Amino acid sequence: MKSIVITGASQRLGLTMVGQFLSQGWNVIALTRSPSEALTALDDSGALSIMSLGDYSESNIQKAIEEISEKNQRIDALIHNASVFHMDQNEFSSEDFHAFFLLHMAIPAQLNVGLQKCLYDENAPGSIIHITDIYSENPNPKFALYCSTKAGAENLMKGYAKKFAPGIRVNSIQPGPI
Repeated sequence: MKSIVITGASQRLGLTMVGQFLSQGWNVIALTRSPSEALTALDDSGALSIMSLGDYSESNIQKAIEEISEKNQRIDALIHNASVFHMDQNEFSSEDFHAFFLLHMAIPAQLNVGLQKCLYDENAPGSIIHITDIYSENPNPKFALYCSTKAGAENLMKGYAKKFAPGIRVNSIQPGPI
């Protein structure tokens, strides 16, 4: 049975992906700050492992990496879906910028490196998907901080694609508003 890790799994696109992968027979490891009722309702087959992180701190991510690695010698895919999205404030907010940077760049980098051994296989490469944004190359000025960290996530993906080849495929998806 294939295994996948999905961040931001409690609502919207993340929740939909969890349901789709479960329906296709995958083991799903759902990373979330706190599980929604809709996410916990999907856990009827035993194929869903929900990891509630509380906050997305570096130490909590590291604990999740260790737990995932102990329980799963092989992971077939990792999807970086966790995100935060809102318009820039009139004044610069380092708190907002830090939240964007953490979710769009720091956590994906930490998970990529931490789960590399579980994903790497030159005969059957694992996959890492970064969900970036159509505005990563042509930013919307009302969302400059958000767009800049999504552009950073796009560049992060390209760097890891080179670094992890040929044993892990690393790509991005650039959806518009979901």
